Amino acid sequence: MTRTGGQEERRGRLRELVTTKGFVRTSDLAAEFGVSVMTIHRDLDALQAQGWLRKVRGGASCLPSTQFHGSVGERMGSWPPL
Repeated sequence: MTRTGGQEERRGRLRELVTTKGFVRTSDLAAEFGVSVMTIHRDLDALQAQGWLRKVRGGASCLPSTQFHGSVGERMGSWPPL
């Protein structure tokens, strides 16, 4: 498996986890995937930039907030933005 392939697969699994659970901890993700916490932070940064989640202290969430209206599913369903 190439590095890029592994990265994309991991990020896909991260999206599924945060969408299913609503909140995930970076330390738990690092242990589950066998990578460093910094690798998870980079993955979460990329997924946040794509609108899949938002990084919060200690982890990531896909729950609605004052910054994001609605859930990740609702936001992605309205893509591209008008």
